[in-house]
Amino acid sequence: METILDRMAERVVLWDGAMGTELYRAGLDAYTPPELWNLDRPEAVAVVHQAYYDAGADVAQTNTFGANRVRLARARAEDRVYQINRSAADLARGVCPPGRFVAGSLGPTGLFTSRETAASASSVDGQSVFRVALEGLLAGGVDLISIETMTGLDEALRALRAARRMASWPVAVSMTFRRLPSGFQSFWNEPADLCVRALADHGADIIGANCVEADDAASLAGWLRPFIRQPILIQPHAGQPVRRGGRYEYPHAADAWAGAVAPAQAAGARALGGCCGTTPEFIAALRRILSS
Repeated sequence: METILDRMAERVVLWDGAMGTELYRAGLDAYTPPELWNLDRPEAVAVVHQAYYDAGADVAQTNTFGANRVRLARARAEDRVYQINRSAADLARGVCPPGRFVAGSLGPTGLFTSRETAASASSVDGQSVFRVALEGLLAGGVDLISIETMTGLDEALRALRAARRMASWPVAVSMTFRRLPSGFQSFWNEPADLCVRALADHGADIIGANCVEADDAASLAGWLRPFIRQPILIQPHAGQPVRRGGRYEYPHAADAWAGAVAPAQAAGARALGGCCGTTPEFIAALRRILSS
């Protein structure tokens, strides 16, 4: 069967956009982990996946960004990790059209937000944190693993090692980089080229960045391209959010965002998609540009 890597060798592949943004539209409150809706409101999650496929996405990511035992412990749901991840994969698989893909999302644990918290979490085994989540995703039939929004190389490598030990499926790893005068760096001030080369050395099949500025998409893809042979994935957000009336609003409109992101294709990206604040309208706008 064709894999996501086969598809990326043929043409630029389109990832989906934000899940949380759509679930908040559907009534999710700010105090409920979005991942719990895989069990409590599965029809709402399936509708979001369907909307992204309808918008032209080749890949939909499961609603499991925070579905690990560390983050779910805040909602006293750490004993439901496998069930939540398995349900999420089943939901996406159930609406996935023929010839499209389901990516099992693994987000950060929240233990590595600073050097101080990382030092206190140094004894945490990445495989043990991510293992049950991966078991649920793989049992649900995902086509690839998508490790996303990693702010530092340490945790990105922990998640990557866990995935490589458990799965022969393709593994994508995306970190969050910011532009500085000296170039792109992680939020731990690690040079982007150092990060992506380390990810390549440890077996990542697809390497990229998400939750970055749309205006940086092309320059970031061009910056990364000389350092790795793996295909590059870029997923920008819809701008810095502003809180109004209890809701967050994002400044970019769909067409303007897509116009800023699309040039990353010519700069070397083989996959494009959206992050926070992007919706099916954003992905449809990007699909129109890529198709032309």
